[in-house]
Amino acid sequence: MKREKRSKFMKIGLDLFLYTIILVPLLLSILGYLHLETGSFNCNDSSINLHFRGNSVSRKHILTFIFLPIIALVYLTEWVQISAPELRSRCKESGRRTLFIFIRYWIACTVNILVNDVLKVLTAVPRPHFLETCQPDWDNINCTDNGGNVMFRRSICLSENTKAVLDSMKSWPSGHAQLISFSAVYMAVYIEKRIGEQTSLIGKRLLQIILFVITVYSSASRIQDQRHHVSDVFAGLLIGSVLALLFSRNIIPTSWNILQDDENETDDMNETGPSTQKFIADKFRETSRERELKEINMA
Repeated sequence: MKREKRSKFMKIGLDLFLYTIILVPLLLSILGYLHLETGSFNCNDSSINLHFRGNSVSRKHILTFIFLPIIALVYLTEWVQISAPELRSRCKESGRRTLFIFIRYWIACTVNILVNDVLKVLTAVPRPHFLETCQPDWDNINCTDNGGNVMFRRSICLSENTKAVLDSMKSWPSGHAQLISFSAVYMAVYIEKRIGEQTSLIGKRLLQIILFVITVYSSASRIQDQRHHVSDVFAGLLIGSVLALLFSRNIIPTSWNILQDDENETDDMNETGPSTQKFIADKFRETSRERELKEINMA
């Protein structure tokens, strides 16, 4: 039993190590500390000569949505599912289940962000406001050869904001759309599997509609703010939804504790104990009865 627990703790340690390996370079890339100059743009492309309007839905808004409301939703849902008579034990168990689900959701969400960032770097599509952000040095750019296509380099931009310049070449797919659709679809699947219709016939559907509306509004804002092309947003929605469906297939576990197997084995052993004692007691009574019959016959 101790050996099995040790192996499971080693497995958890390995997962934490691998998660750190993924998370550190991902954060460096998102924050703009990994400078990768890839992609190209066309001098005559009018779709990248739009004005930057800011962010109606900022990154802080997205992070808040995928963190606090999700925890509250899962906690309340699990709290209703538990039938423990004591309030303290009920709150404790719902918190444990919430942590169990949220850890797996957060790991899947990190993978979703990683996929988005890798695709952005590999495709290197300029944003609609690329020319305004980059401020190209047209005197040193040749727009006559190769049909006006120019390889992107940081040196061709006069803007002093390196982080913004590099980010302006990461349009496809939309990170906001992919992240919000992933969280919304993941939670919609959780609601579908975990919330019944006995209490309210439209309660479950209302929560799913709210998630849908938030996704549509956040995604549409990226087009209105001229931060993304239409194709960027649709690609983000599709990729995020597909990944959410893949990761949420086994969202409800058969066991709520990572060490539950060991506890089950202990319970089995405890259950075996009384039955074994009963078996020995029955044998002892049979032996005593046989001895009494022998004494009666001898008499």
